[in-house]
Amino acid sequence: INSMARTMPRLYRDKDITINVDMDETLIFRGEKRDLDEILGNLFDNAFKWASSEVKVRAKASADSMMEVTICDDGSGIKPSDYENALKRGIRLDELTPGTGFGLAIVDDLARAYKGSLELGRADIGGLKVRLLLPRRISEPSEI
Repeated sequence: INSMARTMPRLYRDKDITINVDMDETLIFRGEKRDLDEILGNLFDNAFKWASSEVKVRAKASADSMMEVTICDDGSGIKPSDYENALKRGIRLDELTPGTGFGLAIVDDLARAYKGSLELGRADIGGLKVRLLLPRRISEPSEI
């Protein structure tokens, strides 16, 4: 998350987007690094593509050995009636903006493969809120 938070503003430097990260630094994804990179890359790219000026990222421990990652932007968002379509492969809700229509579908597939989930909603800052649940590694208390 921190690596993406440093990289994305450089890729979207023409947009002057502020990113705020609130993250539990002890979280460790229980899965393949390349899968997590694919998931976060797609979600961060979407947030920066659609944001007007701000992206918020929060990562925290959740119940049942899961971690919750929430990414919000202050763009125009998606109508609730389009949430389901946004997760379908090859469906693009805006044909004028570059993209393939596969990003959210890939994230959804990967989240499900890890017995997690992906939910879309309205962000408190106005745009899209993406809530992702993924498995996390539970660290064992060290023996003394």
